Amino acid sequence: MAVATNVHFTLLVKMDGRLREINFRQRSVILYNVDTTDERNNRWKFDWSQEGEEWTLRPVSPDFPEWIVRNAGAIREKFLEHFL
Repeated sequence: MAVATNVHFTLLVKMDGRLREINFRQRSVILYNVDTTDERNNRWKFDWSQEGEEWTLRPVSPDFPEWIVRNAGAIREKFLEHFL
C-alpha cells in the first residue's frame, strides 16, 4: 500500500530589511508551490523548481511583485540551509 506524504514547511527569510514567512508545499522532488504575503496581507504565489543544479522561482500571476524576484537569492539560501 502506497502512502502519500504531504511535505510542507515555513522559512523566515529577510527581504528588504523585513522578515517574511515563505511557505513551501512539496509537489514532487523538484517542484514546490510557495506563497508569502506582503505588508497589506496580499498573498503571492509562485512555483519553486529545480532546473539543472539551480532552484528558481516562476511567478503564477502576471502582476507578480518585483521584491520577491529581487530576493530570490535569499530564498534560495534559506531553502538550501533547510536541508543541511
